[in-house]
Amino acid sequence: MDRASGSMYGAHSGEIPDERRSPAISYAVAAVLSIVAGFAFAWASKAGIKPVIAFFVGIFMLLVLSLFLNRLKSFLIFALIVSIPLQVTFHLIHDPLPIETTPFMAGVPVDMVDVILALLYGHWLSTVAWTKKAAPLRIGHPFGTLLLLWLGVSLLTSYFAAHAFRYSLYELVHLGKGFLLYLYLVNNTSTEKELRLIVFALFAGMSAHALYASFQYATGWNYTLHGETTKWIGPEGFRSIGFFGSPDAAAVLMTFVLPLAVAYYFVVREDSLRLWVLFGIISAIPGLLATKVRAAWLATFIAISTFVFVSYFRGRISSMGLIKTILAGIFVLALAGPFIYVRFKGGTYGEDRVPLVWTAINMIHDRWVLGVGLNNYFFNIEQYVPITFRHQWAYTVHNEYLLRVAEGGIFGFLLYYTLCLALIIKLWKITKSSSPLLYAVSLGLFSAMIGSIPHRVFSFYHYSNVYNQFMVVLAIAILAERLYRAGLARDSSSGSP
Repeated sequence: MDRASGSMYGAHSGEIPDERRSPAISYAVAAVLSIVAGFAFAWASKAGIKPVIAFFVGIFMLLVLSLFLNRLKSFLIFALIVSIPLQVTFHLIHDPLPIETTPFMAGVPVDMVDVILALLYGHWLSTVAWTKKAAPLRIGHPFGTLLLLWLGVSLLTSYFAAHAFRYSLYELVHLGKGFLLYLYLVNNTSTEKELRLIVFALFAGMSAHALYASFQYATGWNYTLHGETTKWIGPEGFRSIGFFGSPDAAAVLMTFVLPLAVAYYFVVREDSLRLWVLFGIISAIPGLLATKVRAAWLATFIAISTFVFVSYFRGRISSMGLIKTILAGIFVLALAGPFIYVRFKGGTYGEDRVPLVWTAINMIHDRWVLGVGLNNYFFNIEQYVPITFRHQWAYTVHNEYLLRVAEGGIFGFLLYYTLCLALIIKLWKITKSSSPLLYAVSLGLFSAMIGSIPHRVFSFYHYSNVYNQFMVVLAIAILAERLYRAGLARDSSSGSP
């Protein structure tokens, strides 16, 4: 499969030649990193304890990297995706607001994802220069086209509508960096082996986040990787905030990958790594429960149910497999019972969010064409919040649909959800593949997207690391579609039915 895929795309698709053909590039990159590390340590030793810790974490990564110099690109792609939930950042520009909830971006941060992505682009460009073979740049239609249109329209509408245009620029910078992540993967992955690499990187990131969330719940340790903590505890009790500092963000990151892991485990049976996938599934369940995000629980239930019943009716899961899956689901629900009871008994039922919904509706009614500008919802809350709640609410609406149309206007709203719809349609088409891997990946992510539809009504997928994960998912869909078409072409040329 890998050989066929490689020959199918080759130099015409932009596949980068095997790094082992030019080991000097890998060693040159390592040498540059060593010099940069020396300067980084000099800076870190003066800046405080957190930069010193970050430096030694970086040293550890370099030691691991030294074991994979002959597979530099693969290692960096894996590290890039695993780093998405971490949000270990420093700011080039830091522009926070004295409000309860910060905007999507309060400045221009640089995190591990950005650093690794810069290394990957450097490796890509140096490899092209070394081999003198530059393939045409691909944007992965229709996703790349829709992304560029969405960014362009958002820039234009924000320029005319935003109260604080610089905050719109902060968000657009991050959205642009996410597009570069997507663009790199689209142009530098073409084989089934690389698809497995990306998928297992998502599994590893999910497992690490889930284990940390479980650790937080068990110990009461609510520190992020920034060294910050959330001191406020609501009526629902202690909630794990994950690496990022938000139970909602942690839940979204896990609930979007968990259906993919379940699909992989049940469908790709010949893989020797299935036990590791099972470990990821088992670790994700308590981690997800520890966030106490009810909408994420609902999304996970819908997503996994979608996968199970579609697979059963397509013959991918036997009747006995369906029964075993249902029994496993009942067992998990029984274990989750105490969490569910506490969350519904102690938590609110949405009544505290009604003023937030009316604020968004009032804003949309007044500014539905252009919106108020990206990252500018917070600057307009006081103007549109119901009069009886003035000076009490400085919080965003817990509804992604309302937030998107309030900030981006009708054009931004339609472009973004056209992108989501295009992803759902493409993934569904790939589920026709006879390949267990392509079927599991496409249906797992399709199910996650279906589960996200009601989730977005009660929360949002509007976090920086969630956006980066979404860019990876878009790139996975493009790669899976290429492999699916290559398989169809191969079957057609061989005369297979």
